[in-house]
Amino acid sequence: MYKKAQKHHYETSTEVDLRAFALSFLVFGLIMFYFVYIRGQSFDLAFSNRAFAIAAVFLIGSSYIIGPLARFSKTFAKKLQYRKPLGLYGYSFAVIHILLSLLIVPGEELASNSLSLFFGMIAVLIFSFVAASSMVKSIDAFGFDRWQKIQRMGYIAFVLVILHFTVLDNMAFVNRQLGQITLAFALLVILARILTIFFKKVKGR
Repeated sequence: MYKKAQKHHYETSTEVDLRAFALSFLVFGLIMFYFVYIRGQSFDLAFSNRAFAIAAVFLIGSSYIIGPLARFSKTFAKKLQYRKPLGLYGYSFAVIHILLSLLIVPGEELASNSLSLFFGMIAVLIFSFVAASSMVKSIDAFGFDRWQKIQRMGYIAFVLVILHFTVLDNMAFVNRQLGQITLAFALLVILARILTIFFKKVKGR
């Protein structure tokens, strides 16, 4: 059984859900603003699709970085309840990105990015399992320790996401300013997790 002290971190209030929802679409809106008003691109499905993909990285990444940051700051410890809704909204954006890609991206372009697609699809499969088991009642079903290991599989999926957009179009995305910002943030998320593991082991000695 899980400890009651741990349980409340995985329960969210309606207020937290609404704030996470608003933040998710704020992130999407800011990315679209960048595309349309800063880069001068047309407001169409193609750039909306890219915005959903990039927003998914930032939302899922935010979900995963809150935990490590909470170990070092009381400010972030108070934000632990945002992990689940941000992660789920990020997952939803990723699914929308997949559906839009299948709908509007030409078949030959998809075929030319087969490795990127492979990384992306495996990532989504893992995220689907993580999302499906994210409910508090799943803690009872799996037991806290096993449930936590399942949730942490999301880090593997997140690394696959990094590989997905890094090799996309022969690394075209990561050679652009927004791509470099996205990559830097994603690597920061992974670094935060690595440092958490490191300090945990040092503390346990």
